[in-house]
Formats: sequence, structure tokens, C-alpha cells
Amino acid sequence: VVFTYQTKNGQNPIMNFVGKYVCERANALVEADGAAGAKVTIRWSGSAELLRQWEIKGEFNTETLSVSYRDALVKDITYSQDGSVKSEEIVTEQGSGRLTFREGGVFLWNDDLDGIQDMEFTWSIQP
Repeated sequence: VVFTYQTKNGQNPIMNFVGKYVCERANALVEADGAAGAKVTIRWSGSAELLRQWEIKGEFNTETLSVSYRDALVKDITYSQDGSVKSEEIVTEQGSGRLTFREGGVFLWNDDLDGIQDMEFTWSIQP
């Protein structure tokens, strides 16, 4: 089965996948960026005090329904017991990987830095 997506009047094709996604202790926000780009923020909670965040930008490939990215900002955010941000530390500004979208509100994430292999996110809130 081949998934086809709709584009209208030059609309950015990532608009078909915009929304909030979840996977275990992680969540993602997919947004359009310009005419063909995607902006994705992934937040993974390692504990109540520590959160790792990826700020990803890349061009959406309409043939493979994927976004390959380089130069992603990856940072660790540490929280105090009251929920305020205690510190933010940049892990790298050269994060790389790939997001591959599939039918039914799912994308697979493969991150090169952390060796995350095909972590599956599903839509929690569609636009």
C-alpha cells in the first residue's frame, strides 16, 4: 500500500503530518517551516529532573515521506524540584538522523547521536 498525501496551492507537504506525537517517555511537535521544510522538536524524559531536547530542521522529501537532518541542536535541561529550569547544557549542535512518516499518524525516528533506532511516534493531537 502506497500512502498518498494531499497538497493544495503550493502548500508545504509536511502540513499533512503536522501535530503532536508521543512515544513512551518522549513527545514530538511537528511543524511546517517555509515552503518545503519541517521543524520538529523532540523531548525525551530521562527522569523527573532531566530532559533531553532535539531541535530539528530539514526539508521534507515527498518521495520517501522523510526528513533527513543535520546540525540539530541537542540539549539537556535539568529541572529543580519546584519545576523551574535549573540548567541547560548543549550536548551538540551537530545532531543528525532521519524521520520517516507513515500512514495512520506515525513516524519512525532514527537518531545518529544517541543510537535511537526506529523509535515509533504516534499522533496524539492532530491539527
